[in-house]
Amino acid sequence: MVGGSFEHFDYTRRVTLWPGMTDVVSLFPPPKQGYYPSTGAVNSSAANNLVTRFSAFAEDRLEVTKALSLVGGLRFDGQYFNRVDLLAPEGTHADRTDYPLNPRGGVVYTIRPRTNLYGQYSEATDAPDYLFCCGSASAVETLEPSHGRQVEGGVKQSHDRVEWTLAGYWIKKKNLLIYDQTSGTAERYIQAGAQSSRGVEATVALDLGNGLRVGANGTILQPKFDELIESVDGVAVSRNGNKPPNVPWQSANLLATWAFMPRWIAQGALRFVGERYIDTANERTLPGYRVVDTTLSWSASSRVAINFRVANLFDAFYPVTYTGDGLGGANWLAGAPRTFELELTAGF
Repeated sequence: MVGGSFEHFDYTRRVTLWPGMTDVVSLFPPPKQGYYPSTGAVNSSAANNLVTRFSAFAEDRLEVTKALSLVGGLRFDGQYFNRVDLLAPEGTHADRTDYPLNPRGGVVYTIRPRTNLYGQYSEATDAPDYLFCCGSASAVETLEPSHGRQVEGGVKQSHDRVEWTLAGYWIKKKNLLIYDQTSGTAERYIQAGAQSSRGVEATVALDLGNGLRVGANGTILQPKFDELIESVDGVAVSRNGNKPPNVPWQSANLLATWAFMPRWIAQGALRFVGERYIDTANERTLPGYRVVDTTLSWSASSRVAINFRVANLFDAFYPVTYTGDGLGGANWLAGAPRTFELELTAGF
């Protein structure tokens, strides 16, 4: 199998601040309030970003014997990034080009019918999307894409009504992007060290008959910084061994689907995300949460369906993630409240 993609992206970003202007507002319910008057606004940064990306990949599976198969792939990516500073003198810009090449390889061995052992090694490179918000031309020219490696192995088995998978994995990522707390601005980034994670994940799906299927999946992992040195009040502090922020240590999902009548399907899902640290020093945590989502679907015909969804059925208040500004300020980003959706799907 071979394939490829091409895309062009034009994005202008402006950051507006109102120095010395703050308000304290109620969380429940939040007030409807507009921006401050434009007379007090200051553009702290403004830039136009042009990105051209293309990729090509190839994958293959080779059946060595009836029981043994080899799989492999290769992916090539190209990205040209050009950033024009709209607040600097005319003509001020920075650009860079990246051409990462990443391989993937693995083996699948059938130990008995419908029971397979597998193992794989893969590499990947994250496109440097953070360049959209970097505050300096030197950052565009010097920051490198983040590169990762992964090793995974496991067993998968399926029967008439049961499917399950158990796997273990190790992932390592280097050239991490963090805020530079010594720069005096939240828009300055540095790359520091590496982080890794070891974990175990499991999935199971059961067909209980009468149109009812249930499934569950979950993971337990041990993330950590392998190499990270931060400057705290001018002193170099090692974060080696600490857990990275915004990485939950446990997560799980419970799913159920019930075709209770012809053309009718009910679905429910319980999502669980565990506790996470919100700082590299591992002194503060973000609480875990549980959210229930439901869907009721009706197939009016073979080509037309109506779906009614209720996300966050019990209207839980929970933090999806945490963002810091690198200067001590921070936000908990709350999850959406109970939400109703009606969707019509039609085929032609």
